[in-house]
Amino acid sequence: MTPSVRVHLDRVILRGVEPAGRGRASEALRAELTRLLTEHGVPEALHYPTDIARIDGGSFQLTSGLAPEDYGVRAARALYRGLGGRVPR
Repeated sequence: MTPSVRVHLDRVILRGVEPAGRGRASEALRAELTRLLTEHGVPEALHYPTDIARIDGGSFQLTSGLAPEDYGVRAARALYRGLGGRVPR
Protein backbone atom coordinates (compact mmCIF):
# COMPACT_ATOMS: atom_id res chain seq x y z
CA MET A 1 0.00 0.00 0.00
CA THR A 2 1.37 3.41 -0.96
CA PRO A 3 1.42 5.85 1.96
CA SER A 4 -0.60 8.99 1.52
CA VAL A 5 0.48 12.48 2.41
CA ARG A 6 -1.80 15.40 2.99
CA VAL A 7 -0.22 18.83 2.97
CA HIS A 8 -2.24 21.83 4.04
CA LEU A 9 -0.68 25.23 3.47
CA ASP A 10 -2.53 27.75 5.55
CA ARG A 11 -0.79 30.71 4.03
CA VAL A 12 1.71 31.28 1.27
CA ILE A 13 3.33 34.68 0.99
CA LEU A 14 4.02 35.52 -2.64
CA ARG A 15 6.18 38.62 -2.54
CA GLY A 16 6.97 39.94 -5.97
CA VAL A 17 3.95 38.42 -7.71
CA GLU A 18 1.32 40.80 -8.99
CA PRO A 19 -2.13 40.21 -7.46
CA ALA A 20 -3.52 39.12 -10.84
CA GLY A 21 -0.93 36.31 -11.06
CA ARG A 22 -1.18 34.95 -7.52
CA GLY A 23 -3.73 32.27 -8.41
CA ARG A 24 -1.51 30.98 -11.23
CA ALA A 25 1.55 31.02 -8.97
CA SER A 26 -0.34 29.15 -6.24
CA GLU A 27 -1.59 26.51 -8.67
CA ALA A 28 1.93 26.03 -10.07
CA LEU A 29 3.26 25.65 -6.51
CA ARG A 30 0.63 22.99 -5.76
CA ALA A 31 1.30 21.10 -8.98
CA GLU A 32 5.09 21.16 -8.59
CA LEU A 33 4.98 20.13 -4.93
CA THR A 34 2.70 17.22 -5.86
CA ARG A 35 5.11 16.22 -8.64
CA LEU A 36 8.13 16.36 -6.33
CA LEU A 37 6.44 14.28 -3.64
CA THR A 38 5.27 11.73 -6.21
CA GLU A 39 8.47 11.43 -8.25
CA HIS A 40 11.16 12.01 -5.60
CA GLY A 41 9.51 10.74 -2.46
CA VAL A 42 8.32 12.06 0.84
CA PRO A 43 11.02 13.80 2.90
CA GLU A 44 11.79 12.33 6.32
CA ALA A 45 10.09 15.31 8.02
CA LEU A 46 6.73 14.05 6.72
CA HIS A 47 7.09 10.34 7.54
CA TYR A 48 5.16 10.77 10.78
CA PRO A 49 2.04 12.78 11.55
CA THR A 50 3.12 16.25 12.51
CA ASP A 51 2.20 19.89 12.43
CA ILE A 52 4.97 22.09 11.10
CA ALA A 53 4.29 25.70 11.99
CA ARG A 54 6.81 27.25 9.63
CA ILE A 55 9.16 26.01 6.94
CA ASP A 56 12.19 28.00 5.90
CA GLY A 57 12.78 27.12 2.29
CA GLY A 58 15.68 29.49 2.04
CA SER A 59 15.76 31.84 -0.88
CA PHE A 60 15.86 31.69 -4.62
CA GLN A 61 16.73 34.19 -7.28
CA LEU A 62 13.89 35.99 -9.01
CA THR A 63 14.41 37.61 -12.33
CA SER A 64 12.52 40.51 -13.77
CA GLY A 65 9.50 39.44 -15.79
CA LEU A 66 9.33 35.96 -14.28
CA ALA A 67 5.97 34.34 -15.06
CA PRO A 68 3.78 33.59 -12.02
CA GLU A 69 3.93 29.87 -12.88
CA ASP A 70 7.74 29.92 -12.76
CA TYR A 71 7.60 31.68 -9.41
CA GLY A 72 5.27 28.96 -8.10
CA VAL A 73 7.59 26.19 -9.31
CA ARG A 74 10.61 27.81 -7.64
CA ALA A 75 8.66 28.31 -4.41
CA ALA A 76 7.56 24.64 -4.41
CA ARG A 77 11.14 23.49 -4.86
CA ALA A 78 12.29 25.72 -2.00
CA LEU A 79 9.49 24.34 0.18
CA TYR A 80 10.43 20.76 -0.69
CA ARG A 81 14.09 21.48 0.16
CA GLY A 82 12.94 23.06 3.43
CA LEU A 83 11.29 19.75 4.31
CA GLY A 84 14.57 17.95 3.66
CA GLY A 85 13.84 16.77 0.12
CA ARG A 86 16.47 16.83 -2.58
CA VAL A 87 15.53 18.51 -5.82
CA PRO A 88 17.58 17.33 -8.79
CA ARG A 89 19.08 20.15 -10.83
